[in-house]
Amino acid sequence: MGVKRRFFYMKPVAVYLAVAFLIMTSIPTDSLAYIVQSSETSLYRSGDRATVQRVLESKVVSQRLSELGLSVDEVTSRLDKLSDQELHSFATTIDNLYPGGDAVSVVIGLLIIAILVMILLHMTGRKIVIK
Repeated sequence: MGVKRRFFYMKPVAVYLAVAFLIMTSIPTDSLAYIVQSSETSLYRSGDRATVQRVLESKVVSQRLSELGLSVDEVTSRLDKLSDQELHSFATTIDNLYPGGDAVSVVIGLLIIAILVMILLHMTGRKIVIK
């Protein structure tokens, strides 16, 4: 009788976790796609420019550009000649190729899972002992 009472919380917790994981996995990560008018793209130019500039200032990229014979002034002048749409496309490509991807969401997801496991263990009366 004591075992049945002890595992009373297991079924509701398992159902809750299944529903939570279903909801988290059903939300698309790229849900911010929408149609933008051409006049609005110039509003994002400064942000796109900052993204491109941040990557160009990295040690590896700047070294490779100098090996190819391009100076900082040449790169800056070529960036200034890009249209708003070209600059936005370039910045978007850089964001997609950025090493590590979306590490923040992975860390948050792992923390949520760890907290849920700790709550589940606490509710069942079990403990993890690290020696």
